[in-house]
Amino acid sequence: MNSTVEVTNFTPDCSKCHGLCCVALAFDWPHYKKPAGTPCKNLDDNFRCGKWDVLEKEGYDTCRRFSCHGAGQAVAQFAEENGIANWRAAPADEPIEQGLFQQVYSEVYKNLVSAPPPAKAGE
Repeated sequence: MNSTVEVTNFTPDCSKCHGLCCVALAFDWPHYKKPAGTPCKNLDDNFRCGKWDVLEKEGYDTCRRFSCHGAGQAVAQFAEENGIANWRAAPADEPIEQGLFQQVYSEVYKNLVSAPPPAKAGE
C-alpha cells in the first residue's frame, strides 16, 4: 500500500472527488447545520451537489467559495489506488477516507495559508 497522500494540484477537481468536503466537514450556518461525518443533504449519489446551479439563491454561497486546495481528489485517488472503498460504498471504511481528507486538508491549508483551517466550513 502507498502510505503517502500527495497533493500535486492545489486546484480542486470535484469530478475526481468523493464529495469529501460535503461529508467530512461540519456546517454551521443559520439555515443549515450538520456535524462532521454526516453527508450534506444536497449531496447526490454521484458525489455531486444537487443545488450547484442555485447555491446562492438557496443560501449556500459558502459552498461555492470553499476550496479544499486539491485535498479531496488527492484523497479519493489515494483511496482508489489502495483498495479503500469510498465512504458511501463501504460504511466500514468511512472513517478512513474522511479522516484522511480532514488530515490532508488541514495540512495543505496550514501550508498555504500559514494558519489552521476553520473548525467548521464557511468560518
